[in-house]
Amino acid sequence: MREHLAEEEWRFLRADLRAAAWVIETEPDTDAETLLRKFLSLHQHFVKNIGRERPDLFTDVASSTMCEVVRHWIVLYRRTMAALYKRFPRVPGTPDLSLGGVNWSELLGVTFHGILHGMSHASRYAEYWAEKSIKSRDVFESFAARLGFVATPAYWTLLDLAVAKQLTVLDPLANAVTSFDLVETAAGARDAADVRDRFAARGWSVDALDDQAAAAVIAGNA
Repeated sequence: MREHLAEEEWRFLRADLRAAAWVIETEPDTDAETLLRKFLSLHQHFVKNIGRERPDLFTDVASSTMCEVVRHWIVLYRRTMAALYKRFPRVPGTPDLSLGGVNWSELLGVTFHGILHGMSHASRYAEYWAEKSIKSRDVFESFAARLGFVATPAYWTLLDLAVAKQLTVLDPLANAVTSFDLVETAAGARDAADVRDRFAARGWSVDALDDQAAAAVIAGNA
């Protein structure tokens, strides 16, 4: 396992898998008090595990808003995991990923390779929307569009380019920007230079964006 991932990627994967297990076992219609208590416990574990404390993230956020976002986050994360399951289904003979006493391939129905290839993207896609939705109603209202984008050809193309290190765009907190946001921002762009300018205007830094990746981002709205 260690030979497949850098140390930081290893920490993130452990957090992503724990979040995936939580999403699987937690129903969106759980009563509000229980849902928030369980979610805040999960979140605290997550930020400690990856070493990125965000004490201001939930400042002045009403409990009703938090509940609404968490319920939708569960649905969106389940959708991205279902897409991963469909592309990388665990069948007899495929290798499993077991970690911390849990066979994650069995739990998620996804092969060892599938988890390594797409788990971080599946997690980040839902997490990015949730983080931004807490403070922005416009982002919250993009939920249906984001749900519909999952598993489209553009979704998979950009994921594969990211895994190949041909496409890496980070927000001001050094978190990867999702494929949906990249495509939305690049809509109507003329070329790679225009794409870069649009990303810069959002405060995003481009670590990797070759011509193939730029063309794929522009074509994502086609």
